[in-house]
Amino acid sequence: MNLYRRRRLPTPPKRTSRLVSWGLATAVASLALAAPAARATVALPSVLPAVQQWTAGSGNGFTWSQSSRVVVNTADSSSLSGDAQTLASDLRLAFGANQVPVVTGALSAAQPGDVFLSLGSTDTQLGNEGYGLTIAPVLQVKARTEAGAFWATQTVLQLLHQQTALPAGTVRDWPNYRVRAVLVDDGQRSFPLSWWFNEIRQLSYLKMNEITFTANRAGLTADQQAQVEAYAAKYHVPVTPVVPMPSYMQAVEPQLPAQYTLTNAAGLAMVGALDLSNPAAVSWALQQTSNSLGSFSGPAWHTGADEYPDASHHLSDTADFPKLVNYAHQQYGSAGTPEDLYRAFINQNDNLVRQSGKSMRMWGDDLFPSSAVALNSDITVEEWDAEPGSLTPAQVAANGNQVVNADMDYLYYDEGSGPTTTPARIWEQFDPGRFATGQTLPQGAADPHLAGIEMAQWDSAHEDPGQLEVDLGQLNEALAQRAWGSAKQFPTWAQMQGVVGAIGRPPGFVPTPLGPRKGAVLAKAGTGLYGWTTESDPVVTAMASNAGVQMILDTTGTVWAKTGISLYGWTQESDPGVSAIAVGSDGLQMIVAADGCAYAKYGIGLYNWTKESDTGIKAIATNGGTQMIVAADGSAYAKTSVGLYNWTKESDPGIKAIAVNSHGLQMIVAADGSAYAKQEISLYNWTRESDPGIKAIAVGSDGLQMIVAADGCAYAKYGIGLYNWTKESDPGVKAITTNGGVQLIIAADGAVWSKRTVSLYGWSQESDSGAKAVVEGSDGLEMILWS
Repeated sequence: MNLYRRRRLPTPPKRTSRLVSWGLATAVASLALAAPAARATVALPSVLPAVQQWTAGSGNGFTWSQSSRVVVNTADSSSLSGDAQTLASDLRLAFGANQVPVVTGALSAAQPGDVFLSLGSTDTQLGNEGYGLTIAPVLQVKARTEAGAFWATQTVLQLLHQQTALPAGTVRDWPNYRVRAVLVDDGQRSFPLSWWFNEIRQLSYLKMNEITFTANRAGLTADQQAQVEAYAAKYHVPVTPVVPMPSYMQAVEPQLPAQYTLTNAAGLAMVGALDLSNPAAVSWALQQTSNSLGSFSGPAWHTGADEYPDASHHLSDTADFPKLVNYAHQQYGSAGTPEDLYRAFINQNDNLVRQSGKSMRMWGDDLFPSSAVALNSDITVEEWDAEPGSLTPAQVAANGNQVVNADMDYLYYDEGSGPTTTPARIWEQFDPGRFATGQTLPQGAADPHLAGIEMAQWDSAHEDPGQLEVDLGQLNEALAQRAWGSAKQFPTWAQMQGVVGAIGRPPGFVPTPLGPRKGAVLAKAGTGLYGWTTESDPVVTAMASNAGVQMILDTTGTVWAKTGISLYGWTQESDPGVSAIAVGSDGLQMIVAADGCAYAKYGIGLYNWTKESDTGIKAIATNGGTQMIVAADGSAYAKTSVGLYNWTKESDPGIKAIAVNSHGLQMIVAADGSAYAKQEISLYNWTRESDPGIKAIAVGSDGLQMIVAADGCAYAKYGIGLYNWTKESDPGVKAITTNGGVQLIIAADGAVWSKRTVSLYGWSQESDSGAKAVVEGSDGLEMILWS
């Protein structure tokens, strides 16, 4: 299932946005109304997904006007009135109209410019979700079902978005697949309510008919979940919840009790894996299904069932789980296997789901050959991977099961990190009839056992919700065409961009604001996960903060400074070409300018810099009036006044890092890779503080020293000396800073963590993953540079 285990570190995604204004359609409408004679030559605009059949007609086509209405066939009003109101609401948003009336009546009562909705089509090829359009002075929709009529309205919206005068002709359109789904991984984070509305609305606009997420309410309250489900039902995109069992049961509440957790041959607990050899555990799990079935109103129920017992072990690994083998022999004789226990449990779960009037889904990677227990044939199996020895999609279909293609090579989006799909790959290379490792069904993409397609988005980078919305939007556009199954308008995704741009977003779609972006600075006062303010555009390469003064260095090498937390108020402080910046607790600013020399000044502004050194400066630090540099010869120098002279040489060459606190306590990483410290400005009296391999150093105003040692862990202590370091973290620490007793690190997961005690424990998360650098000022101001 992968909902809860994919935690690769993020690769910064490309940030693109395409906002298409429905206001443009209004402008086009006025032009079209002013020149109705042009209708005879106008072509039918392309839509997404493309319609299955378009036949041009003769005579007058359709023109939307200010007096247009939605007319529902009287005999179908009980079935179509809700969708008619939805269409009218969307048309009001599209054209800025005060109202679009919805009335009932016969076709004969409809007027030119009206959209007429009806059921009763006898065209059997349309199936349960197809529709017909007759484009004439009255635009007629006729379908066999409510779903078909609704999908027709989405085609109408896309057409009218592009032009309000449509040519005469007929459309016949239907999906090749009944499952057209997107899974959103909400297992370890939540999204704003409006984000869910946007995702559902765009899926509907593209005739996708299902959204899947975990049954932990996606971080929503019960009332918010009800709102999401109501909105999803309104737009014919029902929610399919995932309630994972018998694996990944740690991911939802209530979590699997320890006494019901499977253990391996060594007695180690398999986290989240149900012990199928324990009847009490099985009964408990089935009761959770019974308790949960009423929590969601959609017609499908997903039981997960992948990667049991976990991602590193399979049901075929019988030597690891003797208790499953022994219990299978008790239940099914000497030929019984853990696979039989697994299938029996899945079947029991399916029986409960069917009794509630729903259908069940599962992932198919743990279906291995078995002779004792057959999988219930009503279960729809989603094929995402091909485990060695597991059943192929063709073998699953031979059992009578419907199959959904969720091929991880083409339909897994890992939020831009690692191997992941793209709209172009889906559009140009994905074959609905081809599964992982090239497996196929007997009749390929036309096989009657192929129920449809599902794309899965996995939280591998904890991507900003606004950016994820943009990225998913583009993937949805490519996916919708392949899931509907009509012929592609163009062979390449690049060629489709004109159509995609013309269709735009659905009416009323308000993009989720983009959050922190690569190269942006965030700031806040005090510790805690929340309260960050974006302070810059994504152009920052370095930052510094102390005594309320914030400094940043942009991509041109220009220095900017300000006080106060906000996006605005930055003052330019230098010409381009600066390579390093620093600011001390007394407000003294230092830079290494384009000429390679150090400069310093007090006060924010472009002028009054004092040159402080010759060229070749490699590093700078300042605090409490003490300035340090690593000069061209690789040696450390220090002084306490602003000017070109009075530097005291403090070390031999080879210095790799320098730091100083507000009381003049200095730290260096010397040529041997060890940390050294002292309290005075002189060449002598350095005390060795560590073994070689030090990767980073920091020292706070209270004298707390921090290092990242050779093992990648953070250590801290008070007092100068070689000993008494306390290990403070696991390996992988990327950055450290400390001031006023507050310690900040960027951990291996890319998130910022903070605490005030010297110990291994007590860290509190301060940010999501994605931090590149972090600063703690003497005034408690924290800054993050986003990667």
